[in-house]
Amino acid sequence: MSAQNQKSFDMTTATLTEINRELKRLASRKCRAKTEENRKSAANAYAELAQFKSEKFATTRKSYMTFTDEEIADLDLETTIKAVKSLQSRRCIYPEKTAETLQMEQKFQEHREELAEKALLEKLREKYA
Repeated sequence: MSAQNQKSFDMTTATLTEINRELKRLASRKCRAKTEENRKSAANAYAELAQFKSEKFATTRKSYMTFTDEEIADLDLETTIKAVKSLQSRRCIYPEKTAETLQMEQKFQEHREELAEKALLEKLREKYA
């Protein structure tokens, strides 16, 4: 593709997919660079774009191990099921942390059972109403 046909990259308006594609292109450019100057230039551009990406698309994902009882009570059934599965995986991956993981897992399981019972009651209420 010629340089005229290729769009110029604008990180401020780019989507996450476009940013990832540009990061890959910059990494390749850095690896293929023949001179130290070109390598340094590509590395700086990569670092700048990676920093921008982390700021713009920051995801503050909270660990299920740090949820409070109030936060657990506010969860829906789908998220609660995901939490239980995640904690079960954690027990397998980190067997040395089984005791603490089981405590949190039990809280989520109790909440899951409560939500499942409520869902069943709603279903029965609709059926016989």
